[in-house]
Amino acid sequence: DNGRECCSRALDAWTADRGIALDFILPRTSVQNAHNESCNGRLLHECLNQHHFPSLQDARLPIERWRRAYNEDRPHEVCFPVTPSEYARTFLLAPSVRRSA
Repeated sequence: DNGRECCSRALDAWTADRGIALDFILPRTSVQNAHNESCNGRLLHECLNQHHFPSLQDARLPIERWRRAYNEDRPHEVCFPVTPSEYARTFLLAPSVRRSA
């Protein structure tokens, strides 16, 4: 959303070195990126605001635990209220189970 975390020279250089083109949403239009905004808000509320990270190394384990719980253990309604990992297993084992939106 063009926030300060995405406006650094280091990020600019890193993406340029890798041939990655950044595509920013329009200012003050977070709804253009609603899924990411929702995830970012949950990460902030449920993990980052709950811990004190004196160093990057101290941040890695709690953030990884949260990421795994969010992606593997927490039911998501979009997955027909099962966890994403359960949905992936079902989807991979039985492609005929796919539902159309």
